[in-house]
Amino acid sequence: MEKKKISVFIILCLMSLKGITQEDAIERTGMFRGQANLAGSYIMPFKQFGTFITGDFNYYLNPQVSITGEGWYMLPVTEKQLFTAHHNLLGGITWHLSKNTRWDPYLAFTPGISFTAQRDTTEGNNRITPVALSPALTLAVGCNYYAGSIFHFFVKIRYLYTNLIAQELPSSTLHEIRITAGLGFNFRKKKIKSQD
Repeated sequence: MEKKKISVFIILCLMSLKGITQEDAIERTGMFRGQANLAGSYIMPFKQFGTFITGDFNYYLNPQVSITGEGWYMLPVTEKQLFTAHHNLLGGITWHLSKNTRWDPYLAFTPGISFTAQRDTTEGNNRITPVALSPALTLAVGCNYYAGSIFHFFVKIRYLYTNLIAQELPSSTLHEIRITAGLGFNFRKKKIKSQD
């Protein structure tokens, strides 16, 4: 029974990965793409996991370049997590590796601002620092697949670097990996090309 399920899954995957033909061409110039979902992260120096609500958008200036904006809101999962706030506003540019195909692999550079508050874990303390602003630099790699005229599937991995500047604690460096995937929506001025 398990072999049948695996075989059906593989066949469906192969069918969905059919070769991209000219009929599959998508005009991206002027397209607006957006999504909102949950994301997970691993904060390396502190060996902690984080959970976020995130939303982002792209506006395609041409098939290979888009303007990107993102927001990240950290959810409080446990009372023991080091960060009580670790939110980000990011904006930048994305370079798309393919031109006007349903598969859209990309690289993104999105600097921004982190809003961070953390627990003071020094001896005898259990207080929370005020929220502080810190600069953030991020690089992302991901892929969209435009399955229909108004929606797409996506997966993205992001590296975030922040120099935490807490008013009452020594500054520290934060290295973080974030992973997100799901379903997004796109709106375009131009329709999918039909090749006759």
